[in-house]
Amino acid sequence: MHINTHIALGIIITLLYSYLLNPIFIEVFIVFCFSFLIDFDFILSKYAKNRNHRVLPTHGIMIYLFLIPFGFLLPIFFFLSVAGVVHVFIDCIDWGTAILSPFSKKIYFGILPKPPENIISEKSLNKRQCWFTLTYYKSKILMSIEIIIFIISIISIILINFFYWWFLIFYFLFLFIHLFSFYKCKNLKDK
Repeated sequence: MHINTHIALGIIITLLYSYLLNPIFIEVFIVFCFSFLIDFDFILSKYAKNRNHRVLPTHGIMIYLFLIPFGFLLPIFFFLSVAGVVHVFIDCIDWGTAILSPFSKKIYFGILPKPPENIISEKSLNKRQCWFTLTYYKSKILMSIEIIIFIISIISIILINFFYWWFLIFYFLFLFIHLFSFYKCKNLKDK
């Protein structure tokens, strides 16, 4: 899923954490950021099979399950674990992820078509990225999921703690980046 969706989920998880345990602000912010910073492992994608960052250990649940026992000592670890596991499982919806990484690189689940071989071997990052962007935005299921998660995050802010409305700045920033990418790719395809 796109980073803006992970941010919306991070808002929900963070607000639950805030509501249940009344932690200090920095802990809340760490859990919020953790929910979407996992996707910045794309920087390491050159080390992954087919340059797919979703086979890296950061997109498997093992690291995050390892954090659960530490949650008995400090609750923030439990919520970091929840944020990580939710991130991995929500990524299973679009193209899937190697949930058992680092023990297995097998991609599980995914409702979208696998990229054709010519896209995987494409030298142009722009062409590869456009294929993924256009394929993603064609899915009514994914668009519905994104909208539903966003609405739940807004309701969470309203009902639990309106102070965190500014987390939505991150949401709209990344939504803008994704929509701009879609617009650019759509124009390239139409030419």
